[in-house]
Amino acid sequence: MSTPGGREGQWTLTSSLAVFVLLAAFGLPRAAHGAVCHGAFDIQSKGFCSTTTNQGCLIDADCPAGETCKAFNFFDPGDPKGNGGNQLRVNLALGSGSISIGTPPQLTVNRIRFDLDCVANSGGPPCTGQGNVVQYGGDATITTNCGVTWTSSTAQGGNEIVFNASQPIVIAQDCQPRSAMACGNCELEFTIRVQSQEPSGSDATPQVVEEVAGYINGAGDATCSPTLQAGNSQTQGVPICPSCPIDQCNLGCDQTAGVCAPQDPSTPCADTDGNACTTAGCELNASSIGVCVQTHMLASNSTPCADTDGNACTTAGCDGQGVCDQNHASKVCPPADECNGVCDTTSGQCTPKVSTPCTDTDGDMCTLAGCELSPTNPDLGVCVQTHMFASDSTPCPDTDNNACTTAGCEAGSCVQTHLLVTCPPGTNTCFAQQCNPDTGMCEDTGGTNGGFPFLVRSEGKVGNDSQVLASFGANDAGGHLNLGKRAFVSDGNTVAGDSVNLLINTNVFDVLANDLHKGTGVNIRGAVGTPVLPLTDPFCPIPPLDCTGGVDQIVPPGATLTLGPGTYGQFVVRNGGTLILTPAGTFTFCSLQTTRGVTIVVSGATASTINVVGSFRLANVSSMLPVNTTPTPSLNVGGSRLRIGAGATIQAFISAPNARGAFGRKSTIAGRFCVDSNQSDKGITMMCPTTTTTTTTQPPG
Repeated sequence: MSTPGGREGQWTLTSSLAVFVLLAAFGLPRAAHGAVCHGAFDIQSKGFCSTTTNQGCLIDADCPAGETCKAFNFFDPGDPKGNGGNQLRVNLALGSGSISIGTPPQLTVNRIRFDLDCVANSGGPPCTGQGNVVQYGGDATITTNCGVTWTSSTAQGGNEIVFNASQPIVIAQDCQPRSAMACGNCELEFTIRVQSQEPSGSDATPQVVEEVAGYINGAGDATCSPTLQAGNSQTQGVPICPSCPIDQCNLGCDQTAGVCAPQDPSTPCADTDGNACTTAGCELNASSIGVCVQTHMLASNSTPCADTDGNACTTAGCDGQGVCDQNHASKVCPPADECNGVCDTTSGQCTPKVSTPCTDTDGDMCTLAGCELSPTNPDLGVCVQTHMFASDSTPCPDTDNNACTTAGCEAGSCVQTHLLVTCPPGTNTCFAQQCNPDTGMCEDTGGTNGGFPFLVRSEGKVGNDSQVLASFGANDAGGHLNLGKRAFVSDGNTVAGDSVNLLINTNVFDVLANDLHKGTGVNIRGAVGTPVLPLTDPFCPIPPLDCTGGVDQIVPPGATLTLGPGTYGQFVVRNGGTLILTPAGTFTFCSLQTTRGVTIVVSGATASTINVVGSFRLANVSSMLPVNTTPTPSLNVGGSRLRIGAGATIQAFISAPNARGAFGRKSTIAGRFCVDSNQSDKGITMMCPTTTTTTTTQPPG
């Protein structure tokens, strides 16, 4: 696009700023006779200052303080990023070359022409325009040091800007356009903007906009004389960006490299598919353009997603393949059975049943099976055999082989002693009527011990000042009784033995003896006769006793321990301790011993049996008594030692056929005993129980 003698400008980078330099071009002589008229000009394309936009710049230092120089290697048509990236300042420096006419030789410039956009190689000015590719910024953007005012007009349909000087500019010959020497040279600067891409197919350089500046020979633009004009022209190429998208995955044009710049791959972008199991992200297509791919990433397995199936028993979750699986997780409930339903799809909860009857498998007539919540799993219903208790007094299996008791339900348990046969009270509490467990009938127990509540096999002794308030005898032939000084036997009771010795001032009722010895002051208030020996046979029977498996135990001083029926080892209760035997039943010990001040309480609806395989000792100031209406217990001792300490009290029916009984001073034995032999300290009391040995237990109601 040059006229003869013209050259195309070069694009260079200076200090990282895009600068277009149009080198001086000199017109050829336009007159006859060899006259020469050369104009000269230099075109620079500059950036612009960030605030003072009508000031061109190459670097920041060219701008006022605090401003930056905005310059680009490639210009972005239409400024899609709003950064002024389509704008540049064009600086035209005017000068002259050789001039062969005039005195002095000089160039007079009246106007300069600038064609905004040209079809490549279409000449000019004027050139073949390409439409509205480049736009002139207007005369308000003009700056100049030429000492004139420039006003523009247009030609070529607006594509050519004609800058008209308010008065001719005179430039001496050979005046370089940007010479520091003042010779008439000066500069004109203005703004242009790239507004659009070149029309498709308009030329072979779609990403370079060609521009032409110069004088038209014959138009009087620049003259050396009335008949000699300059006719120079110069082209420059303005590199522009391709059409680049600007969106969430594209940054538009990279104005340094002149290529479209996508966002970095995997940059998040708008997620529009409504799928929580995928994550949208930017990817490059085959043309290296960023596109927002909805399935760029797949959510990890079990990531929550929208639950749309209306089933509260299922939980939606991502399957790791980008799919929202409505059945990703399900509420796990126990299998459906008599105490468990299935998961409720409305609430999402398991449906265990409560109080619903279920299969009764325990064979216990005193309990009713029903469904309950598991104590460890609120989702689980379990069939509890003891869910409800049968009403009290409901009959249940009678398993104790005792005709004196009737089994019945009490608080969910089958109590064998729910009802008891009541026997009428007798006149002698040592031998009151008792129910026979084989027949269920009340029978007189007077034959027990041959009618003697207190019976020794061979030798019996009662110490001085003792009280015997029931009959006392020595069972076998050769047996001997000795009653100490001032001993007393109450009315209606007998002392009997093969040999009986009554010491001084003894006071007795009936006496049966083959050999009777009396001290001075002895008073026999009743009859004297001879006994029939043995007094009873068999003597003092007890059942077999076995404590195998029993565990030794000690009750610490002052402590209280409650024991139920069972088998125990060597058992010791220390000073001040309390042992409670309840409920009624059979208690078996390998041995049972106490130290001082111990209390043994026997409690229950029926008489208990206490079996001691070895020795039994109730130490000084201790007691073993039934409480309230509890019947007198039986105490069977298999060992050779039976010791009731001084001041101790015991109420029991004692059978110790192998033991020598030892009764301490002022001890009390209530009930009856049969022993191999006994010895006694002073002031003991032997008596029948103060209450009857049978009671009536009413069923709860």
